[in-house]
Amino acid sequence: MVVVDEDRKTLQVVVANDQLSLAIGRGGQNVRLASELLGWRIDVKSEEKYAKMMEDGFQSLVAIDGINNKIADILYENDIGSAAELAEAVPADIAAIFTDLDLETAEKMVEAAGLAILKSGEEKSVGDSPEAAPGAAEVAASADDSAQPEVETK
Repeated sequence: MVVVDEDRKTLQVVVANDQLSLAIGRGGQNVRLASELLGWRIDVKSEEKYAKMMEDGFQSLVAIDGINNKIADILYENDIGSAAELAEAVPADIAAIFTDLDLETAEKMVEAAGLAILKSGEEKSVGDSPEAAPGAAEVAASADDSAQPEVETK
């Protein structure tokens, strides 16, 4: 499988676990040569490592306040595969993915992703509680699984 990101000029190549060393080549020569010929960055991963990476990325999206499985699925299908990618995303691009999401709510989603990353990297001590992003509660309320939001892609 090959995942192409034309904007970043990167290829993510997923190969069978037993074919990884063959795909990379001795000292990385196969990947390095292909990268130079194409002028793109090539990242080769085994199927096992790719599956683990995808699972971790998806779980990081679901861990964000206001992001449920349905929204995470839509983001994932639109190349936002982790909280880190969402935190770096342009809010207007996020709003464009959904038919009923305004720019302000998209900005709150991006903010909440940034806070989730900070929160996951911090050691929590007893009595400490990180402050929520302004409006994160609104995003959480509007994206609650039980509320079944009407979020559709364009």
